Amino acid sequence: ALCLLFLGSVYQIFGLRADFSLEALILTDDEEGKFFEEFKERFEESDRDIIVLLQGETLFRPDGVALIQQLTETLEEVDGVEKVVTALNAPLIRGTEEGVQIESLTDLVSRNPSEIGGLKQRVLDNRMFHRTLISEDGMTLALLVRLDSDVVTEKQKRPVVRAIISTTESIIGARFPIHFSGMPVIQEEYTSQGLKEVWVFFVLSAGILCVFLFVTFRNVLGLYVPQLTVITSVVFLLGLMSLFHQELNIISNVIPSLLLVYGIADSIHLINRYYEELDKGLSKKEALLVIIRHMGVACFMTSFTTTVGFLSLYTASIKIIKTFGLFSGIGIFIAYLVTILHIPILLSLRPVPKRKWKEHKGDDAIERIMVYVGRLNERHPKILISLGILIFAGSAVLCARVNIESYILQELTEDNPIVQANDIMEKEMTGIFPYQIQISTGREGLAFEPDFLARVDELESFVASQPWIRKSFSIADILKEMHQAMNGGDPAFYRLP
Repeated sequence: ALCLLFLGSVYQIFGLRADFSLEALILTDDEEGKFFEEFKERFEESDRDIIVLLQGETLFRPDGVALIQQLTETLEEVDGVEKVVTALNAPLIRGTEEGVQIESLTDLVSRNPSEIGGLKQRVLDNRMFHRTLISEDGMTLALLVRLDSDVVTEKQKRPVVRAIISTTESIIGARFPIHFSGMPVIQEEYTSQGLKEVWVFFVLSAGILCVFLFVTFRNVLGLYVPQLTVITSVVFLLGLMSLFHQELNIISNVIPSLLLVYGIADSIHLINRYYEELDKGLSKKEALLVIIRHMGVACFMTSFTTTVGFLSLYTASIKIIKTFGLFSGIGIFIAYLVTILHIPILLSLRPVPKRKWKEHKGDDAIERIMVYVGRLNERHPKILISLGILIFAGSAVLCARVNIESYILQELTEDNPIVQANDIMEKEMTGIFPYQIQISTGREGLAFEPDFLARVDELESFVASQPWIRKSFSIADILKEMHQAMNGGDPAFYRLP
Protein backbone atom coordinates (compact mmCIF):
# COMPACT_ATOMS: atom_id res chain seq x y z
CA ALA A 1 0.00 0.00 0.00
CA LEU A 2 2.82 2.39 0.85
CA CYS A 3 4.54 1.60 -2.45
CA LEU A 4 1.35 2.22 -4.42
CA LEU A 5 0.76 5.51 -2.63
CA PHE A 6 4.38 6.48 -3.27
CA LEU A 7 4.10 5.79 -7.01
CA GLY A 8 0.79 7.68 -7.18
CA SER A 9 2.34 10.64 -5.39
CA VAL A 10 5.33 10.68 -7.76
CA TYR A 11 2.89 10.75 -10.69
CA GLN A 12 1.00 13.67 -9.09
CA ILE A 13 4.20 15.62 -8.45
CA PHE A 14 4.76 15.98 -12.20
CA GLY A 15 1.66 18.20 -12.20
CA LEU A 16 2.81 20.33 -9.25
CA ARG A 17 3.04 23.98 -10.23
CA ALA A 18 5.19 26.77 -8.83
CA ASP A 19 3.99 30.34 -8.29
CA PHE A 20 6.54 32.64 -6.70
CA SER A 21 4.70 35.85 -7.58
CA LEU A 22 4.93 38.61 -5.00
CA GLU A 23 1.23 39.26 -5.48
CA ALA A 24 0.52 36.07 -3.54
CA LEU A 25 1.91 37.76 -0.43
CA ILE A 26 -0.93 40.31 -0.37
CA LEU A 27 -3.90 38.23 -1.50
CA THR A 28 -6.30 37.82 1.39
CA ASP A 29 -9.84 36.57 1.96
CA ASP A 30 -11.03 39.82 3.56
CA GLU A 31 -12.63 42.92 1.99
CA GLU A 32 -9.26 44.35 0.97
CA GLY A 33 -8.44 41.18 -0.95
CA LYS A 34 -11.78 41.23 -2.75
CA PHE A 35 -11.34 44.90 -3.61
CA PHE A 36 -7.88 44.21 -5.04
CA GLU A 37 -9.28 41.48 -7.31
CA GLU A 38 -12.05 43.83 -8.49
CA PHE A 39 -9.50 46.60 -9.07
CA LYS A 40 -7.43 44.35 -11.33
CA GLU A 41 -10.52 43.49 -13.39
CA ARG A 42 -11.59 47.14 -13.64
CA PHE A 43 -8.27 48.67 -14.61
CA GLU A 44 -5.41 47.58 -16.82
CA GLU A 45 -2.80 46.31 -14.40
CA SER A 46 0.88 47.19 -14.74
CA ASP A 47 1.87 43.71 -13.57
CA ARG A 48 1.64 42.61 -17.22
CA ASP A 49 4.44 45.00 -18.25
CA ILE A 50 7.99 43.87 -18.84
CA ILE A 51 10.23 46.94 -18.62
CA VAL A 52 13.30 47.07 -20.85
CA LEU A 53 15.67 49.84 -19.78
CA LEU A 54 18.24 51.21 -22.24
CA GLN A 55 20.90 53.66 -21.07
CA GLY A 56 23.25 55.90 -23.06
CA GLU A 57 23.92 59.38 -24.41
CA THR A 58 23.29 58.44 -28.04
CA LEU A 59 19.81 56.95 -27.65
CA PHE A 60 18.20 59.74 -29.72
CA ARG A 61 20.77 59.94 -32.49
CA PRO A 62 19.59 58.60 -35.86
CA ASP A 63 21.27 55.19 -35.45
CA GLY A 64 19.99 54.88 -31.87
CA VAL A 65 16.42 55.77 -32.90
CA ALA A 66 16.57 53.23 -35.74
CA LEU A 67 17.76 50.56 -33.32
CA ILE A 68 14.94 51.34 -30.85
CA GLN A 69 12.36 51.19 -33.62
CA GLN A 70 13.75 47.85 -34.84
CA LEU A 71 13.63 46.46 -31.30
CA THR A 72 10.05 47.71 -30.82
CA GLU A 73 8.82 46.10 -34.05
CA THR A 74 10.60 42.81 -33.31
CA LEU A 75 9.31 42.58 -29.74
CA GLU A 76 5.74 43.18 -30.91
CA GLU A 77 6.04 40.04 -33.05
CA VAL A 78 6.96 37.84 -30.07
CA ASP A 79 4.17 35.39 -29.20
CA GLY A 80 2.41 36.54 -26.04
CA VAL A 81 3.17 40.26 -26.50
CA GLU A 82 0.20 42.59 -26.95
CA LYS A 83 2.07 45.85 -27.60
CA VAL A 84 5.27 47.76 -26.92
CA VAL A 85 5.12 51.38 -25.74
CA THR A 86 8.10 53.73 -25.94
CA ALA A 87 8.60 57.48 -25.92
CA LEU A 88 8.78 57.25 -29.72
CA ASN A 89 5.43 55.57 -30.35
CA ALA A 90 3.40 56.70 -27.33
CA PRO A 91 0.40 58.96 -28.02
CA LEU A 92 1.50 62.60 -28.22
CA ILE A 93 -1.13 65.35 -27.89
CA ARG A 94 -0.48 68.27 -30.25
CA GLY A 95 -2.46 71.38 -31.04
CA THR A 96 -3.03 72.25 -34.71
CA GLU A 97 -5.09 74.80 -36.62
CA GLU A 98 -7.82 72.19 -36.97
CA GLY A 99 -7.85 71.38 -33.24
CA VAL A 100 -6.15 68.56 -31.33
CA GLN A 101 -4.09 65.92 -33.09
CA ILE A 102 -2.91 62.75 -31.38
CA GLU A 103 0.08 61.10 -33.01
CA SER A 104 3.49 59.73 -32.09
CA LEU A 105 6.97 61.18 -32.45
CA THR A 106 7.73 58.39 -34.90
CA ASP A 107 4.91 59.63 -37.15
CA LEU A 108 6.21 63.19 -36.83
CA VAL A 109 9.78 62.23 -37.78
CA SER A 110 8.64 60.02 -40.67
CA ARG A 111 6.83 63.02 -42.20
CA ASN A 112 9.67 65.43 -41.53
CA PRO A 113 13.08 63.70 -41.05
CA SER A 114 14.67 67.01 -40.04
CA GLU A 115 12.72 66.81 -36.77
CA ILE A 116 14.98 64.02 -35.50
CA GLY A 117 17.52 66.54 -34.27
CA GLY A 118 15.11 67.90 -31.69
CA LEU A 119 13.56 64.54 -30.87
CA LYS A 120 15.18 64.19 -27.47
CA GLN A 121 14.03 67.62 -26.36
CA ARG A 122 10.47 66.92 -27.53
CA VAL A 123 10.44 63.77 -25.39
CA LEU A 124 11.83 65.61 -22.37
CA ASP A 125 9.30 68.44 -22.79
CA ASN A 126 6.37 66.03 -22.49
CA ARG A 127 5.19 65.88 -18.87
CA MET A 128 3.49 62.50 -19.25
CA PHE A 129 6.71 60.84 -20.44
CA HIS A 130 8.72 61.99 -17.42
CA ARG A 131 9.96 59.09 -15.29
CA THR A 132 7.59 56.67 -17.01
CA LEU A 133 9.17 56.40 -20.45
CA ILE A 134 12.30 58.51 -19.99
CA SER A 135 14.42 59.75 -17.08
CA GLU A 136 14.70 63.46 -16.41
CA ASP A 137 18.27 63.59 -17.72
CA GLY A 138 17.33 61.71 -20.91
CA MET A 139 19.93 59.02 -20.26
CA THR A 140 17.49 56.17 -19.51
CA LEU A 141 14.75 55.06 -21.89
CA ALA A 142 12.05 52.54 -20.96
CA LEU A 143 10.24 50.17 -23.29
CA LEU A 144 7.02 48.87 -21.77
CA VAL A 145 6.34 45.44 -23.22
CA ARG A 146 2.76 44.48 -22.34
CA LEU A 147 1.84 40.81 -22.31
CA ASP A 148 -1.39 39.49 -23.79
CA SER A 149 -4.31 39.32 -21.37
CA ASP A 150 -4.47 35.53 -21.71
CA VAL A 151 -0.84 35.18 -20.53
CA VAL A 152 -1.67 34.84 -16.85
CA THR A 153 0.16 32.01 -15.10
CA GLU A 154 3.86 31.87 -14.36
CA LYS A 155 4.16 28.90 -16.72
CA GLN A 156 2.68 30.99 -19.55
CA LYS A 157 4.80 34.05 -18.76
CA ARG A 158 8.14 32.26 -18.47
CA PRO A 159 8.76 31.56 -22.21
CA VAL A 160 7.57 35.07 -23.15
CA VAL A 161 9.93 36.70 -20.62
CA ARG A 162 12.86 34.63 -21.87
CA ALA A 163 12.03 35.39 -25.51
CA ILE A 164 11.90 39.14 -24.79
CA ILE A 165 15.24 39.06 -22.96
CA SER A 166 17.02 37.05 -25.66
CA THR A 167 15.53 39.16 -28.48
CA THR A 168 16.54 42.42 -26.82
CA GLU A 169 20.09 41.24 -26.15
CA SER A 170 20.53 39.97 -29.72
CA ILE A 171 19.38 43.28 -31.27
CA ILE A 172 20.95 45.80 -28.89
CA GLY A 173 24.11 43.80 -28.23
CA ALA A 174 26.78 45.95 -26.62
CA ARG A 175 25.46 49.24 -28.04
CA PHE A 176 23.64 50.25 -24.85
CA PRO A 177 23.55 48.88 -21.30
CA ILE A 178 20.34 46.83 -20.89
CA HIS A 179 18.33 46.10 -17.75
CA PHE A 180 15.08 44.19 -17.36
CA SER A 181 12.43 44.85 -14.75
CA GLY A 182 8.69 44.57 -14.21
CA MET A 183 6.58 42.06 -12.31
CA PRO A 184 6.81 39.22 -14.91
CA VAL A 185 10.62 39.43 -14.85
CA ILE A 186 10.73 39.52 -11.04
CA GLN A 187 8.31 36.58 -10.89
CA GLU A 188 10.49 34.59 -13.29
CA GLU A 189 13.58 35.32 -11.16
CA TYR A 190 11.84 34.36 -7.93
CA THR A 191 10.53 31.15 -9.49
CA SER A 192 13.90 30.03 -10.84
CA GLN A 193 15.64 30.96 -7.58
CA GLY A 194 12.89 29.40 -5.47
CA LEU A 195 12.84 26.08 -7.33
CA LYS A 196 16.63 25.91 -7.19
CA GLU A 197 16.63 26.62 -3.46
CA VAL A 198 14.03 23.90 -2.82
CA TRP A 199 16.52 21.33 -4.08
CA VAL A 200 19.56 23.01 -2.51
CA PHE A 201 17.95 23.20 0.95
CA PHE A 202 16.57 19.69 0.68
CA VAL A 203 19.89 18.16 -0.39
CA LEU A 204 21.83 20.15 2.24
CA SER A 205 19.37 19.14 4.98
CA ALA A 206 19.52 15.51 3.89
CA GLY A 207 23.32 15.60 3.80
CA ILE A 208 23.61 17.09 7.29
CA LEU A 209 21.13 14.52 8.62
CA CYS A 210 23.11 11.70 6.99
CA VAL A 211 26.22 12.76 8.87
CA PHE A 212 24.29 13.06 12.13
CA LEU A 213 22.57 9.69 11.68
CA PHE A 214 25.81 7.90 10.86
CA VAL A 215 27.56 9.40 13.90
CA THR A 216 24.57 8.42 16.06
CA PHE A 217 23.96 4.83 14.91
CA ARG A 218 27.25 3.88 13.20
CA ASN A 219 25.55 1.52 10.75
CA VAL A 220 23.81 1.57 7.39
CA LEU A 221 20.44 0.63 8.88
CA GLY A 222 20.33 3.72 11.08
CA LEU A 223 21.37 5.82 8.10
CA TYR A 224 18.97 4.87 5.32
CA VAL A 225 15.82 3.84 7.24
CA PRO A 226 15.07 7.32 8.72
CA GLN A 227 16.00 9.07 5.48
CA LEU A 228 13.84 6.77 3.38
CA THR A 229 10.94 7.36 5.77
CA VAL A 230 11.02 11.16 5.71
CA ILE A 231 11.62 11.30 1.93
CA THR A 232 8.55 9.10 1.48
CA SER A 233 6.59 11.55 3.66
CA VAL A 234 7.76 14.51 1.56
CA VAL A 235 6.73 12.76 -1.67
CA PHE A 236 3.29 11.97 -0.17
CA LEU A 237 2.73 15.59 0.83
CA LEU A 238 3.89 17.10 -2.49
CA GLY A 239 1.61 14.65 -4.29
CA LEU A 240 -1.26 15.73 -2.05
CA MET A 241 -0.55 19.41 -2.75
CA SER A 242 -0.62 18.73 -6.48
CA LEU A 243 -3.85 16.75 -6.13
CA PHE A 244 -5.54 19.76 -4.50
CA HIS A 245 -4.04 22.20 -7.07
CA GLN A 246 -1.76 23.94 -4.58
CA GLU A 247 1.42 25.57 -5.87
CA LEU A 248 4.87 25.84 -4.37
CA ASN A 249 5.21 29.52 -3.54
CA ILE A 250 7.58 31.91 -1.87
CA ILE A 251 6.70 30.46 1.57
CA SER A 252 5.62 26.84 0.99
CA ASN A 253 8.88 26.01 -0.81
CA VAL A 254 10.43 25.39 2.64
CA ILE A 255 7.93 22.61 3.48
CA PRO A 256 10.07 19.74 2.06
CA SER A 257 13.06 20.78 4.19
CA LEU A 258 10.75 21.39 7.14
CA LEU A 259 9.34 17.85 6.93
CA LEU A 260 12.81 16.43 6.56
CA VAL A 261 13.91 18.02 9.82
CA TYR A 262 10.71 17.46 11.82
CA GLY A 263 10.05 13.96 10.52
CA ILE A 264 13.49 12.59 11.31
CA ALA A 265 13.00 12.97 15.09
CA ASP A 266 10.37 10.24 15.40
CA SER A 267 12.53 7.88 13.37
CA ILE A 268 15.47 8.43 15.71
CA HIS A 269 13.29 7.79 18.77
CA LEU A 270 11.95 4.53 17.34
CA ILE A 271 15.29 3.15 16.17
CA ASN A 272 17.05 4.12 19.40
CA ARG A 273 14.34 2.44 21.48
CA TYR A 274 14.58 -0.62 19.21
CA TYR A 275 18.29 -0.93 20.02
CA GLU A 276 17.60 -0.49 23.73
CA GLU A 277 15.03 -3.30 23.75
CA LEU A 278 17.40 -5.58 21.84
CA ASP A 279 20.08 -4.84 24.46
CA LYS A 280 17.66 -6.04 27.11
CA GLY A 281 17.57 -9.45 25.44
CA LEU A 282 14.24 -9.16 23.63
CA SER A 283 13.79 -10.82 20.26
CA LYS A 284 13.39 -8.70 17.13
CA LYS A 285 9.60 -9.19 17.05
CA GLU A 286 9.21 -8.39 20.75
CA ALA A 287 11.34 -5.24 20.40
CA LEU A 288 9.25 -4.06 17.45
CA LEU A 289 6.01 -4.59 19.38
CA VAL A 290 7.41 -2.56 22.28
CA ILE A 291 8.39 0.43 20.14
CA ILE A 292 5.00 0.48 18.40
CA ARG A 293 3.09 0.18 21.66
CA HIS A 294 5.10 2.66 23.74
CA MET A 295 6.92 5.01 21.34
CA GLY A 296 3.91 5.18 19.01
CA VAL A 297 1.88 6.97 21.69
CA ALA A 298 4.70 9.34 22.68
CA CYS A 299 5.51 10.21 19.07
CA PHE A 300 1.80 10.70 18.35
CA MET A 301 1.58 13.35 21.08
CA THR A 302 4.63 15.26 19.83
CA SER A 303 3.45 15.08 16.20
CA PHE A 304 -0.11 16.02 17.16
CA THR A 305 0.93 19.12 19.11
CA THR A 306 3.27 20.19 16.29
CA THR A 307 0.47 19.65 13.77
CA VAL A 308 -1.93 21.76 15.82
CA GLY A 309 0.72 24.50 16.03
CA PHE A 310 1.03 24.69 12.26
CA LEU A 311 -2.72 24.39 11.70
CA SER A 312 -3.23 27.47 13.89
CA LEU A 313 -1.76 29.48 11.00
CA TYR A 314 -4.96 28.69 9.10
CA THR A 315 -6.57 31.56 11.01
CA ALA A 316 -4.36 34.06 9.11
CA SER A 317 -5.98 36.28 6.48
CA ILE A 318 -3.19 35.93 3.90
CA LYS A 319 -3.88 32.92 1.69
CA ILE A 320 -0.33 31.60 1.33
CA ILE A 321 0.13 31.72 5.12
CA LYS A 322 -3.07 29.70 5.53
CA THR A 323 -2.04 27.06 2.98
CA PHE A 324 1.47 26.92 4.44
CA GLY A 325 0.07 26.20 7.90
CA LEU A 326 -2.47 23.70 6.58
CA PHE A 327 -0.09 21.59 4.51
CA SER A 328 2.77 21.85 7.00
CA GLY A 329 0.46 20.47 9.70
CA ILE A 330 -0.83 17.74 7.38
CA GLY A 331 2.74 16.94 6.37
CA ILE A 332 3.88 16.52 9.98
CA PHE A 333 1.06 14.07 10.64
CA ILE A 334 1.74 12.21 7.39
CA ALA A 335 5.36 11.89 8.51
CA TYR A 336 4.18 10.37 11.80
CA LEU A 337 1.91 7.84 10.09
CA VAL A 338 4.60 6.85 7.59
CA THR A 339 7.17 6.55 10.37
CA ILE A 340 5.04 4.37 12.66
CA LEU A 341 4.16 2.07 9.74
CA HIS A 342 7.31 2.19 7.68
CA ILE A 343 10.11 1.82 10.22
CA PRO A 344 8.84 -1.37 11.96
CA ILE A 345 8.36 -2.97 8.52
CA LEU A 346 11.87 -2.05 7.37
CA LEU A 347 13.41 -3.15 10.69
CA SER A 348 11.57 -6.47 10.55
CA LEU A 349 13.00 -7.17 7.09
CA ARG A 350 16.58 -6.65 8.26
CA PRO A 351 18.68 -8.88 10.54
CA VAL A 352 19.40 -7.69 14.04
CA PRO A 353 22.17 -5.09 13.70
CA LYS A 354 25.52 -5.65 15.33
CA ARG A 355 26.48 -2.92 17.76
CA LYS A 356 29.62 -1.09 16.71
CA TRP A 357 30.10 0.95 19.85
CA LYS A 358 30.89 0.12 23.45
CA GLU A 359 28.05 -0.41 25.85
CA HIS A 360 26.93 2.85 27.40
CA LYS A 361 28.32 3.27 30.93
CA GLY A 362 26.93 6.69 31.70
CA ASP A 363 30.27 8.50 31.87
CA ASP A 364 30.25 10.36 28.55
CA ALA A 365 30.10 14.17 28.27
CA ILE A 366 26.37 14.37 27.48
CA GLU A 367 25.51 12.14 30.43
CA ARG A 368 27.62 14.25 32.79
CA ILE A 369 25.98 17.46 31.57
CA MET A 370 22.48 16.02 32.01
CA VAL A 371 23.29 14.84 35.55
CA TYR A 372 24.67 18.29 36.42
CA VAL A 373 21.55 20.02 35.05
CA GLY A 374 19.33 17.67 37.04
CA ARG A 375 21.16 18.41 40.28
CA LEU A 376 21.04 22.13 39.55
CA ASN A 377 17.25 21.97 39.14
CA GLU A 378 16.90 19.97 42.33
CA ARG A 379 19.06 22.22 44.52
CA HIS A 380 18.24 25.74 43.24
CA PRO A 381 14.69 25.77 41.82
CA LYS A 382 13.77 29.27 43.10
CA ILE A 383 16.94 30.85 41.73
CA LEU A 384 16.44 29.23 38.33
CA ILE A 385 12.76 30.31 38.16
CA SER A 386 13.67 33.88 39.17
CA LEU A 387 16.42 33.96 36.56
CA GLY A 388 13.97 32.67 33.95
CA ILE A 389 11.45 35.41 34.82
CA LEU A 390 14.15 38.09 34.49
CA ILE A 391 15.27 36.76 31.11
CA PHE A 392 11.64 36.61 29.97
CA ALA A 393 10.98 40.22 31.08
CA GLY A 394 14.15 41.45 29.41
CA SER A 395 13.28 39.64 26.20
CA ALA A 396 9.75 41.10 26.24
CA VAL A 397 11.22 44.61 26.44
CA LEU A 398 13.62 43.90 23.57
CA CYS A 399 10.75 42.49 21.46
CA ALA A 400 9.30 46.00 21.20
CA ARG A 401 12.48 47.09 19.39
CA VAL A 402 12.10 44.58 16.56
CA ASN A 403 11.61 46.38 13.23
CA ILE A 404 9.00 45.21 10.74
CA GLU A 405 10.07 45.61 7.12
CA SER A 406 8.27 44.69 3.91
CA TYR A 407 10.80 45.71 1.28
CA ILE A 408 10.30 43.73 -1.90
CA LEU A 409 13.41 42.13 -3.49
CA GLN A 410 15.28 42.21 -0.16
CA GLU A 411 15.66 38.43 -0.42
CA LEU A 412 17.87 38.81 -3.52
CA THR A 413 21.55 39.77 -3.40
CA GLU A 414 22.67 43.28 -4.40
CA ASP A 415 24.54 42.00 -7.46
CA ASN A 416 21.42 40.35 -8.84
CA PRO A 417 20.46 41.93 -12.22
CA ILE A 418 16.83 42.27 -11.07
CA VAL A 419 17.89 44.26 -7.99
CA GLN A 420 20.16 46.48 -10.10
CA ALA A 421 17.33 47.13 -12.56
CA ASN A 422 14.96 47.96 -9.72
CA ASP A 423 17.51 50.43 -8.30
CA ILE A 424 17.52 52.23 -11.67
CA MET A 425 13.72 52.20 -11.72
CA GLU A 426 13.62 53.72 -8.24
CA LYS A 427 16.26 56.39 -8.88
CA GLU A 428 15.60 57.36 -12.51
CA MET A 429 11.98 56.37 -13.10
CA THR A 430 8.83 56.01 -10.98
CA GLY A 431 9.59 52.50 -9.73
CA ILE A 432 7.59 49.33 -10.37
CA PHE A 433 5.27 49.36 -7.36
CA PRO A 434 2.88 52.29 -7.78
CA TYR A 435 0.50 53.42 -5.07
CA GLN A 436 -2.91 53.40 -6.74
CA ILE A 437 -6.02 55.22 -5.52
CA GLN A 438 -9.49 54.41 -6.80
CA ILE A 439 -12.15 57.09 -6.38
CA SER A 440 -15.70 55.79 -6.85
CA THR A 441 -18.30 58.36 -7.90
CA GLY A 442 -21.31 56.24 -7.05
CA ARG A 443 -23.11 57.21 -10.26
CA GLU A 444 -22.49 56.31 -13.89
CA GLY A 445 -20.94 59.11 -15.94
CA LEU A 446 -20.14 61.29 -12.94
CA ALA A 447 -16.39 60.76 -13.42
CA PHE A 448 -16.47 63.26 -16.32
CA GLU A 449 -18.39 65.99 -14.50
CA PRO A 450 -16.30 69.19 -14.09
CA ASP A 451 -16.89 69.42 -10.34
CA PHE A 452 -15.77 65.85 -9.76
CA LEU A 453 -12.70 66.24 -12.00
CA ALA A 454 -11.79 69.43 -10.16
CA ARG A 455 -11.79 67.55 -6.86
CA VAL A 456 -9.69 64.76 -8.39
CA ASP A 457 -7.21 67.38 -9.59
CA GLU A 458 -7.17 68.95 -6.12
CA LEU A 459 -6.45 65.58 -4.53
CA GLU A 460 -3.71 64.85 -7.06
CA SER A 461 -2.11 68.24 -6.40
CA PHE A 462 -2.05 67.46 -2.69
CA VAL A 463 -0.54 64.01 -3.31
CA ALA A 464 2.09 65.42 -5.69
CA SER A 465 3.11 68.03 -3.10
CA GLN A 466 4.21 65.39 -0.62
CA PRO A 467 8.02 65.07 -0.39
CA TRP A 468 7.99 61.29 -0.85
CA ILE A 469 5.93 61.37 -4.07
CA ARG A 470 7.99 61.36 -7.26
CA LYS A 471 5.21 61.52 -9.84
CA SER A 472 1.43 61.46 -9.91
CA PHE A 473 -0.88 60.79 -12.83
CA SER A 474 -4.62 60.72 -13.44
CA ILE A 475 -7.13 61.40 -16.20
CA ALA A 476 -6.96 65.06 -15.15
CA ASP A 477 -3.42 65.27 -16.53
CA ILE A 478 -4.57 64.08 -19.97
CA LEU A 479 -7.39 66.65 -20.01
CA LYS A 480 -4.98 69.43 -19.01
CA GLU A 481 -2.58 68.40 -21.80
CA MET A 482 -5.46 68.55 -24.29
CA HIS A 483 -6.62 71.93 -22.98
CA GLN A 484 -3.12 73.37 -23.41
CA ALA A 485 -2.81 71.89 -26.90
CA MET A 486 -6.16 73.38 -27.95
CA ASN A 487 -4.91 76.81 -26.92
CA GLY A 488 -1.73 76.97 -28.94
CA GLY A 489 0.41 75.17 -26.38
CA ASP A 490 0.22 78.12 -23.96
CA PRO A 491 1.40 76.82 -20.52
CA ALA A 492 -1.20 79.07 -18.85
CA PHE A 493 -3.86 76.72 -20.17
CA TYR A 494 -2.36 73.64 -18.50
CA ARG A 495 -5.42 73.31 -16.29
CA LEU A 496 -8.83 71.70 -16.38
CA PRO A 497 -11.19 73.57 -18.70
